[in-house]
Amino acid sequence: MEPLNAGHAPGGTPAGDPIPPRGDPADAGTPPRPPWRPARVWASAIVAGLLAGVCSWLIGEATYGRFQPPLLNTTGFPSAEESQANARARTSGKTLEVTLVSGTMGAALGLALGLAGASLRGFGRSAAVAGASGAVLGAVAGAIGAQILMPIYFRIYHPDRDDLLLAIATQGGVAALVGAAGGAAFGLGLGGKGLVGRTLLGGLLGGALGLIAYQIVGVVAFPLDETTKPLSATWATRLLAHLPVATLAAAGSAWGALDTPRRKPAKSAARVDS
Repeated sequence: MEPLNAGHAPGGTPAGDPIPPRGDPADAGTPPRPPWRPARVWASAIVAGLLAGVCSWLIGEATYGRFQPPLLNTTGFPSAEESQANARARTSGKTLEVTLVSGTMGAALGLALGLAGASLRGFGRSAAVAGASGAVLGAVAGAIGAQILMPIYFRIYHPDRDDLLLAIATQGGVAALVGAAGGAAFGLGLGGKGLVGRTLLGGLLGGALGLIAYQIVGVVAFPLDETTKPLSATWATRLLAHLPVATLAAAGSAWGALDTPRRKPAKSAARVDS
């Protein structure tokens, strides 16, 4: 009588084929889905971005123009030395104001996205840690970015022309840093170590795209409001500067959280000769 295992390869089928792995073969090579519903991730991030944009704009409006020196008070025409000293004081005041606005926006976005990420897995100690870390990281990123890039802007800026490329390069750098900090806070809130890099990159790209969108809309729709300057001339365009940067940075963070890395399909097992 033939043994029961005659013609069977170890771990194989009677035909000598390897036993297929458990699970649906169609899922081979498919990355695992995040444990959150995509709609909740998008909604939480975008609402947080909108709130951060409005809050940072309100704080900026409360301090708008407070750091500018008074006008020169002379009986005649000011001397060259007086004009140069006043110009330096005005540049320093604008740089300080942009630093405060950028730091405030970074803090608001980092706090909001940190809390939004933590809310997706339940509030608790993680929410406080993510929110506080995001606020500090965002404030530092925005302030340092402004301190580095605004002097470059004022060194190249010429009052007789609106330099769109200069505005995008310098203000876009600050917006990208603010968005990156917010994205990192969102990843920390979600609690995934592998998520922080992706959400940081998404926030960076979103912040830069938001600033580019603002500059293009500003030049086309508000040509008299000096939107290429670090702080535009009207409250409406200053609000417009905050909203797309914060909202698109938040959207980029959500995209980074949901964009799971793709794995290569597993190679089929070699046939075992019977």
